Amino acid sequence: MGTILSHFTGLDPDPIKPAASIALILSGCWAVWTDAARLTSPKSATQSLGFLFALGGASEIIGLYTGLPFGAYTYTANWFPTIPLPGGKNYPLLLPFAWTMIVGAAALAAGPLKRPILIVFATAALATLVDFVMEPVMVKSLNYWSWQSPTHSFDAPYQNAIGWFLVSALGVLPFALALAKSEQKASIVDAGILILFGHLWLMLVIGTVSKLNQIPMVGLYFITFILATASMTTGLVRQSPKKTSPELP
Repeated sequence: MGTILSHFTGLDPDPIKPAASIALILSGCWAVWTDAARLTSPKSATQSLGFLFALGGASEIIGLYTGLPFGAYTYTANWFPTIPLPGGKNYPLLLPFAWTMIVGAAALAAGPLKRPILIVFATAALATLVDFVMEPVMVKSLNYWSWQSPTHSFDAPYQNAIGWFLVSALGVLPFALALAKSEQKASIVDAGILILFGHLWLMLVIGTVSKLNQIPMVGLYFITFILATASMTTGLVRQSPKKTSPELP
């Protein structure tokens, strides 16, 4: 609502914009950790998501200086808060949290597959797809980062998709193993899907009011619709606790 109001009234959201970004990502991470702790254990959730947090954050530092594994890119100061790194590089402090939210939510959505290899592959594929379609919004509408050589109409090089898949697959390994071993049945099987859907819905609104190119917008509409459908479907088939009848004397 704030994005739409700001667009049509011309009002500058000023500090509300970065505050909303921080609240969105941190609340998403909290939701991922909460469900992960319930499905595994608080200790396991902290360790596995901590590994994902560290790997995602480290991969961005490596990427800024080497162009691997995502391609050559730079962050602007728009993604508040940022810290300066040697060589004039900007590093948004929310980067590791964003990795944890997106990949962690994708893992929760893939958790019912139960086999670690399937969870890893499905998580990496879903996280990569989500990033692929949100790139134009982050690059053009929000101007959070820029690519030196984008190679397709989604405003990112194809190498970025490969990098996202590899980092997501490696980062989710401990979490996938914990989810596969869990005997706890998911009472909110669509938690991960809902987190991704909420994030993409925001990207969709921003992209729509910014009048982005139709090709990436079609991708955003499509994946958002699929996630919404999946969320409603899993909600409809969710098993309710069985009622036990009292034993007859």
